[in-house]
Order: sequence, then structure tokens, then C-alpha cells
Amino acid sequence: MIMEAARMAKEGAQVPEILDRLASIRDNQGLLISVDTLKFLVKNGRLSGASGLIGSMLKIKPLLHLSHDGRVEAIEKIRTRKKALNRLVEKFLEDHQEKNIEVFLIHANALDTAKEVREKLLEKREDLKAIDIHPLTPVVGAHAGPGALGIGWIIKKW
Repeated sequence: MIMEAARMAKEGAQVPEILDRLASIRDNQGLLISVDTLKFLVKNGRLSGASGLIGSMLKIKPLLHLSHDGRVEAIEKIRTRKKALNRLVEKFLEDHQEKNIEVFLIHANALDTAKEVREKLLEKREDLKAIDIHPLTPVVGAHAGPGALGIGWIIKKW
């Protein structure tokens, strides 16, 4: 959102126009996330210690999403990292067939994995011209843990 606001301001847009665009982005965006370890979900209170222990033993990698009201919610439980990353891509592709969509990847110390996921997405959705990759901020990364990877999108209504 901040990049769009900066671009618009640089192009001379007025504050009300920028605020309208930001509201449109807020209402038309989403994020799917796969974490590599449950340890950090336990530490930040999103998962109980017992669930974290059992999930780690079973190699559970939850697929999470950011709800419209800002809550991180589990939507699937997947075994093994490879299956979780494949399902992350699958779920995004199932849910988002829109042609006018901007896609980006975020990661916590998982740049190589993010590049692999980007290639998978570009193979399946040739209409996506570019998919930027951004590191998670340290605060969010501390909650998600190293290896976390997310696919974010903005459905463009303008």
C-alpha cells in the first residue's frame, strides 16, 4: 500500500484520491502463508505447547491466511514442507483466477524457496508478468519463524 501511495504522490495525485486507492487495496488483498516450524507459533501464543509438540512430531505445516479483519487463521494442516509449499501454490491458483491481479511473495530467510515458488506460479499463470519477492519485516518474521513463505495478492479494481 505504501508503495502505491508513494507512486501516486510522486505523480501528483491528491490525498483523497490516494486514500480511495488505499481503501480499494485494503478491501481487495489477501495473503496465504506456510510456516516451516511450529516453534514460533507456540512462542507467540497462536498454538498451544502440546499442539506444537504433536504437530512437530508429525511434521505438520499449517497453511495460514490473513483474514479481512487482520487475524491469522489456519485453513489446512499439511504434512511435510514440500507438500505444504505445493499446496500453497495450488490453493492460490484455485482461489484466484482473476486476470487483473498483482502477486507478490514474502519470506523469512527463505529467498531460494521464494524463487522456486515464483517460478511455479509463473509457469501456471503466464498472465502474471512479474512477481516481486520481499523479506518479511523482523517483527512479523519473529512470529512466523525462519522459512516462512507467503503468497500475497491485490485484485486490481482500477
